[in-house]
Amino acid sequence: MKTKLTLAICFLIIMTSCNQLKKNYKAERAAEIARYGNTFSGVFAEEDIAPLPVPVQRYFRVCGFIGREKMSNVQTSWKNVYLKRDVGAKWMPISCYQFNSVAEPMRLAYMKGRFFGLLPLEGRDIYQDGQGNMLIKLAGFLKVADANGLAMNESSLVTTLAEVFLAPTYALQPYITWQPIDDFTAAATISHKGVSVSGTFHFNTEGFLERFVSDDRNMIDDNGEAYKVRWTATASHYFKQEDGIIIPGFFSGAWELESGPFEYFKGEIVSLEYDVR
Repeated sequence: MKTKLTLAICFLIIMTSCNQLKKNYKAERAAEIARYGNTFSGVFAEEDIAPLPVPVQRYFRVCGFIGREKMSNVQTSWKNVYLKRDVGAKWMPISCYQFNSVAEPMRLAYMKGRFFGLLPLEGRDIYQDGQGNMLIKLAGFLKVADANGLAMNESSLVTTLAEVFLAPTYALQPYITWQPIDDFTAAATISHKGVSVSGTFHFNTEGFLERFVSDDRNMIDDNGEAYKVRWTATASHYFKQEDGIIIPGFFSGAWELESGPFEYFKGEIVSLEYDVR
């Protein structure tokens, strides 16, 4: 009886602890919304996108943003999301929640899965005020990772740049500079709090973004050492939301290792909700 009671108490403690990072996610999202609110007004107009490279202008048009209100933030709803810990590992299904804010480059993601299908695993990935941090906890209290510092700041900023078109108001901000390459390719640099990273956006003939490539993201090895590895984010399966905006329905992330591509993240986007209150 005592053993069963002890196990029940331990289980309750674990399950209660496992909600802590989700509570942090909600609190941090609420604080960001309160901090900036509805920063931008007006609608996207041709004169707004005129300084942008040709393929970026085309993206605004084909996705239906011209004439739509400029957004201050975006909440991404995901489904069928999978994460892979290393090259030889199996895909782990996870729940994922994400929020991006535009006034100052900021992204926030919460992920939850089960380690080996058993113990609950939580992660909170944030870039805010120039600081990136990836915090991962097992069973709610065992810290598996707590990555921060310059390498994490750079990597988080690269991810933010890759997600520019989740909230296209990003593309008009002074902290992002664009360099035209050709009719289907454009490079961009995002600079914030003393850190600058770059990447290249590749668009297809229809005008949709297909992939983003950067050499400025850091991979951290088992010894905690960071080194830059080419990183690619892909977008596909575009569809029209109820509001008429066309968005990508699938995203994936991969490292370009010497042994070949290592895809470690993939998931479907259900919807993009703008100007969350």
